[in-house]
Amino acid sequence: MTTLNNPRFKDNFLKFSMEEGNCLIIEDIQNEVDPMLDPVLEKQVIKKGKSFFIDVGGTQIEYHKDF
Repeated sequence: MTTLNNPRFKDNFLKFSMEEGNCLIIEDIQNEVDPMLDPVLEKQVIKKGKSFFIDVGGTQIEYHKDF
């Protein structure tokens, strides 16, 4: 569980959850979600070989199918 304001949100919490296929709960989201998360919410998956990735804020993060 984390917030969008957490300085380790993208590099730690989101990355780990996406790679391992774990759920991630984000607290205190108001009316709009940060646009950085749009590719994740829309599941804009990129396939490279046998792996899948999602581009989040200019960084490609490996995507586990159970995420």
